[in-house]
Amino acid sequence: MSASPYLLRPARPDEIAPICRILAGMEPWLTLGITATSLETAFARDADIRRVQVAAEDDTLLGMVAFRTMRGMEYVSALRARSQRNAGLGDVSETQAPDYPDGGYVNCLAVFGNQQGRGIGLELLQYAEAETARDGSERLYLCVSDFNAAARRFYARLGYTEMTCFKDCVVVGRDELLLVKPVISA
Repeated sequence: MSASPYLLRPARPDEIAPICRILAGMEPWLTLGITATSLETAFARDADIRRVQVAAEDDTLLGMVAFRTMRGMEYVSALRARSQRNAGLGDVSETQAPDYPDGGYVNCLAVFGNQQGRGIGLELLQYAEAETARDGSERLYLCVSDFNAAARRFYARLGYTEMTCFKDCVVVGRDELLLVKPVISA
């Protein structure tokens, strides 16, 4: 537990819709044209997002992380298949995993409103890293939009390195960079 004035805790089911509305109103989701409805659908459809952790101060949500601690390459395979379809390469199997070792995957990390700079994102990401290591995965993957310079700097500062680029992954004209970091179990 942190000495910070906010609390890290699991998201309640009734908080997912408000979280999706907040996300849809911020970058990179605005630029990518991702709506609150599509985010809610993704959260509901993706049974592998087993953990959604929030930072909250009283009843105010400050940030969140959604992640899986294992089988992240299944999700990455789906991203790669979408990228290849968008590039005009036709239907590509979503089950064909990239040639990377499996690990956890951060689906979404966000700090809401003017809360950036308080260490919330760092604490949420460190929580995901620790849980991933505790569950036996040796690495944690995530994607970041190529145009999201601040997030790219944040992840690089924390030891994440670029593995590959998925061209036109979410929308045509915007690329997603796959990053990875080794995590060590305690």
